[in-house]
Amino acid sequence: MTNDSRKTLDAIRRMALEDLDATTDEELRAETAADGSNLEAVARSVATELDAVVSAAMRRRTSETRNRTVAAVRPFVPRPALDRMKALIEQAFRTDPRLATAFREGTRQTESDLQSLYDDLVRLGKIEAHEQ
Repeated sequence: MTNDSRKTLDAIRRMALEDLDATTDEELRAETAADGSNLEAVARSVATELDAVVSAAMRRRTSETRNRTVAAVRPFVPRPALDRMKALIEQAFRTDPRLATAFREGTRQTESDLQSLYDDLVRLGKIEAHEQ
């Protein structure tokens, strides 16, 4: 479809929607009756089509969200032993004086704290992930 054709169809759709929006419920009922259509059947048909459009939009949104979530999950990178991790972290801080960190109330870092710090330094490129 050419760009001009698309613009023409968009303009027709806009005009049709504006016309529909300006039409009262009574006028719609009268037009439906004049066409010989069953008002209840038309209403069911519109409701079915709307359900299908809403369902398709929800499926698409769910799929897009799932794809973003899957993309956001970091792949598992094996960590070295705790002592090696500590040494690599200390080396990273000695090598780059711009690095700084703070821990809760100056308490000792837990293994989980060290793993998280290690992962952050790997992501920042301050520690090579393959160093074991």
